[in-house]
Amino acid sequence: MAAIVGPVRDVIGRALKRQQTAGATEIERNRALVVSPEKLKELI
Repeated sequence: MAAIVGPVRDVIGRALKRQQTAGATEIERNRALVVSPEKLKELI
């Protein structure tokens, strides 16, 4: 993940939030679950 969005923790947090809002991932107990690979590909 860091290779895609940058190594800074807050940058990764913002990217995960954007993916979650778009419906590509879900955040559960310190895990990022990909629920829509197609949407995730669109965001990257």
